[in-house]
Parts: sequence; C-alpha cells; structure tokens
Amino acid sequence: VMTVLAICGGLSSIKFAFDGKPYISLTLIAAAAILDGLDGRIARLLDATSRMGAEIDSLADAVNFGVAPAVVLYISLLSDTPTAWVFSLLYAVCIVLRLARFNTLLDDDSAPAFTKEYFVGVPSPAGALMVLAPLAAYLQFGDGWWSSVWAICGWMVFVSVLIVSQIPTAAMKSVSVPPRMVVLLLALVTVAAALLLQYPYVLLLVLIVVYLAHIPFAWRSQRWVAARPESWDAKPKERRDLRRDQRRDQRRAFRQAALPKRRTAERLGLRRGSSLTLTVRLNTSAVDSRRGVVRLHPEAIAALGIREWDAISLTGSRTTAAVVGVAPRTVPAGTALLDDVTLSNAGLREDASVIVATVTVYGARSVTSVSSATLRLALLGKVMTVGDTVSLLPRDLGPGTSTSEATTALAR
Repeated sequence: VMTVLAICGGLSSIKFAFDGKPYISLTLIAAAAILDGLDGRIARLLDATSRMGAEIDSLADAVNFGVAPAVVLYISLLSDTPTAWVFSLLYAVCIVLRLARFNTLLDDDSAPAFTKEYFVGVPSPAGALMVLAPLAAYLQFGDGWWSSVWAICGWMVFVSVLIVSQIPTAAMKSVSVPPRMVVLLLALVTVAAALLLQYPYVLLLVLIVVYLAHIPFAWRSQRWVAARPESWDAKPKERRDLRRDQRRDQRRAFRQAALPKRRTAERLGLRRGSSLTLTVRLNTSAVDSRRGVVRLHPEAIAALGIREWDAISLTGSRTTAAVVGVAPRTVPAGTALLDDVTLSNAGLREDASVIVATVTVYGARSVTSVSSATLRLALLGKVMTVGDTVSLLPRDLGPGTSTSEATTALAR
C-alpha cells in the first residue's frame, strides 16, 4: 500500500510541475522518499514481505526517484533549453542502473555481513532529493547562479556520477547514536522541526550538505571495517571502542616517536638504532617470577623506540625472543634483567653482553576462547623463541589485566 502511495505521489509531482506548482512537486517527491524508507520496515514488521513487493518497490523507485525528479526539474527550470533534456535523461538512466546494481547485490550471499551497513553509491531517494537542490534554492532565494541552466546541468552530472559510483555511503539502518549524544540529537531534531515549518527549502539544502559531508567519513569507516575481519560481526559500540583504542595507540606512538631518542642513546653510550648492547644481570626479584620478561631501564626502552610489553630479540651465543618490561629506576640504564630460563635460552651468563633488538611478532588473527592457562601464556608467561606463532594482547594490556578484559581483547 505504501509503495503504491509513493508511486501516486511521484507521478502526481509531474502533473503539478506542468501546472506551474513546483513546490507541491518537491513536497510529493520528498513524501515518496519517506514512504520508501518506511514500506520495507513495515513489511518486515508485519511479516508481509514478498518477491512481488520487492519488484514493485524497485519499479516505484525508478519512477519516483528517476523519472519524476528529472521531468520536474526540466519543466520547472530547464524547459527553455532543449539541450538540457539530455542531462535529465542521463540522471534518470543512472537511477535505473543504480537500482539494477542494488538488486544484483541483494542476491550476493557471499558478501560479508558488514556490507549490509553501507550502500554502494548514493541511494536513489537521496539522489532524487539532491538533484532537486537547485529547485529548492530557486524556490527559497529566487533567481541566482544556482538557477542558471549550465549550473543545474553540471549539478545533475555530479549527482548522477555519485549515484552510479562505487563510493560507500552509510545505510540509515546501521546508524546508531551513542548514549552521550542523545541530548544533542534531540536538540537537532527540534531545530529541524522548526526549519521544516518555517524554512522547508533551507532544511532540504542543509540536509543535502550534511549528507555530502558524511560521505568521506562513510568511505573511511567502510575501509577500516573491511581491513579488519575481526570486526565484521561486531556491534557499532564495539567498533567504536576498537577505533578509540586504535586512535589511543596511534597517539601514544606519536608521543613516543617525539621523545629525544638521540640524547637517550648518547647518555647510554650506545649508537642510535633499533638495537642496544646491554650488560646481563639475573633478575632475582621474588615479586617478578615471570618467564620470558626482560626488564629494561625506561631510558633503554625509549632508546629502542618501543613500549612496555613489546616483543624483542636477545642475542648472546644464541638468539631467543622475549617481551620487554620496565625495570626499577634503581637499575642502571645499561643493564638488562633476565630470568634464568631466558638467560639460558640466549646462551648467556651474568655480566655478559647481550644485543637487545626490536622484532616483529606475527600473531594469530583471532582467539575464540581463553582459559586461565591460555591467559597466562598470552600475558607473557611463555618462554618464546624466534619463529614461534603467538597471539599477543594489545600493547596497552599488561600482566595486571583481568580475565574478562583479556577475553574481550583476544576475542574476534
């Protein structure tokens, strides 16, 4: 029923354009866009979806958002320039092509779940409202550069390209509002309601600008999710937490890179680079009984350009790997505290020299479950050797991390 009402609104908009009432035409197309957004949701809510309904909806979109806007815009602003009809045809054809691609993608069962959260290109209802922006500007402000023939034709080409492009745009069903933003959202809805009553054309233009501004963020968000399979099935809040943790790590890395490493290395009497030569001491602390943890002075860690719990290699007569921990500041800067097993693995003895270097550890993509024993391994309890396959926690999680926090961090 709602789809049929939308078709009636779209076709009636053409009639009112012929009658010289473009403001009614614009209102009817906007109403058709709203009905298009509601019909599918109501059908799913009532469990009344069908193949016939889907086909009617697709045909309705072609009429309401392809044919109707093109004809209304041509009759209202471009009828004195017959050449402009070519651009109206271009827009209408792009809408049909976009709908055909959309229907094809619906049948692709191999696509990851996150792809349902983004449209490929600008959807047809949004494209219809965007292409009518010159008409809204004309109705609000009168004649101007926005109502010139070639400005309108150029805008139609721009919108047509966005419609058939591969640029991802956010689907409204995937948009969630954090609880702390609810008050701001309500305030914006109030402002929008006031504009709708007093300045509806200005509201439409503002919404078009906001929609265009969101496209770079949607593109960046889609690329971020696509590059992280572990986040494909995550909820929006979980993704926001992941992105916040990533930004925090990037800020930490930036601050770490800004440290005066040259002066630190010179103070240690060592050459600046990705490795240091330090003197070995046995870690006899009764508190620190972890195997595979090498305690270094904070200045030595800074000189290596790493952070606590990063992986390092130790080279004596043999090479082994461990993770770095912060030693007390009472420990000399040129000393490395090793446990007895790590000392043996590297073929070292006390007072010998060891080359400490940064390494890259390739971890498993995901861990599905974490037992207490696995947790201890992940929290640095394993004596590692070069070539081991390990799964590391994020760098900001250390031995004090609770089981629940570690489980969350290690989950896909």
